[in-house]
Amino acid sequence: MIKYRWSIAIYKGASPFILQPTGRNLPAILPEAVPEMACKTVADPFLVRRDGRWYMFFEALDGATNRGEIAYATSEDGDTWTCHGIVLREDFHLSYPQVFEHRGTFYMIPETRQAGSIRLYAAQKFPFDWKLVSTLVEGDYADATVFFHDGTWRMFSQRGLDEMRLFHSDSLESGWKEHPGNPFWEANRTYCRQDCAVLAAPVKPWQAWLWTLPACLCRHPWELHRSRCLCSMAYVCCAAVQCVLFSHRRKTTS
Repeated sequence: MIKYRWSIAIYKGASPFILQPTGRNLPAILPEAVPEMACKTVADPFLVRRDGRWYMFFEALDGATNRGEIAYATSEDGDTWTCHGIVLREDFHLSYPQVFEHRGTFYMIPETRQAGSIRLYAAQKFPFDWKLVSTLVEGDYADATVFFHDGTWRMFSQRGLDEMRLFHSDSLESGWKEHPGNPFWEANRTYCRQDCAVLAAPVKPWQAWLWTLPACLCRHPWELHRSRCLCSMAYVCCAAVQCVLFSHRRKTTS
């Protein structure tokens, strides 16, 4: 039986679409770097920057409980990392800790599928002391990814592992509703598996025209991109980027 031991490496580039390994300190985080547990594997890293320092939040799988917990590490240059231990532990599995800042507060939406809901946490004293703020959506959802676009909060999430659904709300902490076009993909783990935060990237005018043509000819110089995993027996062999287009009438992907 093949067993996989995941680690975290750092890639850099001029844009999110042109990335190369740094050539040093690979991997950046190994399981044995996590204190407080017999860590089997590390995965799902999310980066934020505060006061000139990089913070990485990631899943650390405890070998004793076979349950994921959220650990964090810091770096001054993005290449050399120091792991400081666990910042969020629950009595159910945690992974995919999307961390972001909004109005001076750092929030986290970890994967809490075993709890039967999508949950929002806030740091009372960053990077520690994460407290549950609210339950955003009830149900069997994984790897929720939140972003703010055109005055509205939006969220991708998987129901199960192979059905992509989109939600929206005027408020981060409450009022989440399903998009009328749900589900966007059914029985398609290749397209549905989330990989990182949604990115806004500038494109050339002619590219914007081509990419937004199916979305009611809504021309805009910025488009949103979501990253997805390409899954195989090795869980993840690479990542792919999809352009996400919104209009008031419909949503189209390319």
